[in-house]
Amino acid sequence: MKKAVLITVILVILLSMLPMSGALAKSGGTALVEIRNTTGSAVSVNLSNGKSYTWYPGTSRFAIESGYYTFYAQTACGLKTGKWNFTNGKTIVVSWKACKPDQYHVYER
Repeated sequence: MKKAVLITVILVILLSMLPMSGALAKSGGTALVEIRNTTGSAVSVNLSNGKSYTWYPGTSRFAIESGYYTFYAQTACGLKTGKWNFTNGKTIVVSWKACKPDQYHVYER
């Protein structure tokens, strides 16, 4: 009896240490992203997934597979590179002052 209980406890402990299966983990899915271009001119962006976008002044929305992407942005004031984490509900504000690129602000709605 004690041996059966001990084996059961050990099995429970071992099973609890295994990683969660893919079925239980949160899926990547599709992110709906909003871009607010306050630069006053178009911004051309190339992402590491091979897609290119042009964001004109104002608000743009697009869908993309959730995840981290490196970007290369061509603006009227020069080039900007970096990384973005696209998740659902993200808004990216593209702005600069006197042709000195400001940060690309990312915040959740």
